[in-house]
Amino acid sequence: MAVAEQDFLDSLGDLSGRIALVTGGAAGLGLQTTKYLAQRNCTVYVASRNHDKSLRGIAEAKASFPDSHGSTTIRFHQFDLSSIQEARQSAEAFLKLQDRLDILVANGGVSMLAQNELSQDGYERMFATNHLGHFAFVTTLLGFAGATGLGRGGFGPWGGAWAESVIRLLMKPLNSVEDSSKTQTYLAASAEIPRQNVHGQYWAPVWTWTQRYLRCGAEELTELAKNEEKQKQLWAFSERAMETSKR
Repeated sequence: MAVAEQDFLDSLGDLSGRIALVTGGAAGLGLQTTKYLAQRNCTVYVASRNHDKSLRGIAEAKASFPDSHGSTTIRFHQFDLSSIQEARQSAEAFLKLQDRLDILVANGGVSMLAQNELSQDGYERMFATNHLGHFAFVTTLLGFAGATGLGRGGFGPWGGAWAESVIRLLMKPLNSVEDSSKTQTYLAASAEIPRQNVHGQYWAPVWTWTQRYLRCGAEELTELAKNEEKQKQLWAFSERAMETSKR
């Protein structure tokens, strides 16, 4: 039997006093993640490039649970994944806004771009947006976040942008946005995740035969994902890309 919406919300617990940041949180899975977190009394920053579109998404999120009586706090934060320098500057700007960060959902990303299209930094645009942008953003926040107890990311071995692209490939037409966003929301907010000491895993939704969300769980990583040498090479390449962008 598919999980009921209220049962899923209850599984997240009360997030009062917690600060969350959701990249790409103005539309799609990111917007629904924003809604779920805000419904559990979390202050949510929607990190997105498009200011007007984000404000429309924030208005939709607040309107989806009017019983909050205006107590829900959802704010826009300027963030452009396509530029390493701008992603880093966005993280630095956030450090000046808040003295803590409890939940970071690296959800934003792009797909279905033209082949060989380059970012302004000179990298293949999908790789630049889905990986390098988040790498610059997250690593800039790491020292600050570690000091405030952040241990919660999107999900998957690196981040939600890559994981979301995988989910989109797995989604069937009947999967709703609500159901498709539950896995990353649960991993970011449920108290069960730190209690079970979950780290460095790839989690995916488990569907009922009618393609409704049942639960989520860890899946076996591919051999490539488990290759530590490849991981080190990607990390080193990403660090060099950040250094190059500063020149």
